[in-house]
Amino acid sequence: MFLYKCCMFRKGSYNTFFIESTITWYNLRKYSCYEKRFIKVRKERGIFLKMNDEQALEKLENAKHQVIDAIAETMDLYAVPPAAGRLYAIMQFEEQMNLDEMQDVMGMSKPSMSTSVRKLQEIDMMKKTFQRGSRKHSYIAEKNYFNTFISYFCHMWDREAKMNLTAIREAEFELDQIFEEGDVSEETLAKTRELYTQIEASKKYYRWLERLSASVRSREIFKYVPHELEDTDN
Repeated sequence: MFLYKCCMFRKGSYNTFFIESTITWYNLRKYSCYEKRFIKVRKERGIFLKMNDEQALEKLENAKHQVIDAIAETMDLYAVPPAAGRLYAIMQFEEQMNLDEMQDVMGMSKPSMSTSVRKLQEIDMMKKTFQRGSRKHSYIAEKNYFNTFISYFCHMWDREAKMNLTAIREAEFELDQIFEEGDVSEETLAKTRELYTQIEASKKYYRWLERLSASVRSREIFKYVPHELEDTDN
C-alpha cells in the first residue's frame, strides 16, 4: 500500500512542493517515480508562480471591491450622498488623494467632487493634508471606524438632545402662563395638563441621550461593550 500527500506552499520568493509520504517497505521502489515528477514540477515553478500571482491579484481586487461596495451602500446611515459615501469607501484603501485623482477614479466633475469632499469634512470623515513641494491639497480619510462613529453620532445625539430640551423648556414656559394667568375653561386646562405631562416625560429620554453621548465620547461605553473580544467569531 502507498499513501502520499502533496501540497504547495510559498517560502520567500520560491514555490516549493513538499511531499509527505508514507511508504510500505514492499513499495519503496515506487518512490523514484514521484521523485522524478517532483523535480519536473520544480523546473516549471516559474509558470506556476505567474499563474498563482495573477489569480491572487484578481481575488485581491474582488475582495477590495466587495468591501468598498458594502461601505458605500451603508454610508446612508451617516446621511451622506451616495457619491460621497463611495468616495469615502474607496479612500479606505488609499493613503491620500487630491481632487484630480478623486475625479479620475470617480468620474465626476470637480465641483461635484468638491461637494462630496466638503460633506465628508463636515462630519470628520476626511481631513485635508499638505504635501511639501505640491500646490495641490491632498485628503486623508478617517480609517478608524470607532472615531467615525463617536464623532458623528455624539454630534447628532447632542444636537437632538439640545434642540428638544430647549424647545421643551420654552413650551413649558408657555404652558405655565396658562396655569398661572389664564382665565380658561376646565377643558382647556385638561388639555394643557395633558400636553405638559407628555413633554415632561420626554425629558427623560433626552437626558439619557446626553448621558449616552458623554459615555461614548469618553469611551466609558467600552467598559460595558468592549470593542475587542478575546474570542471572536467571524
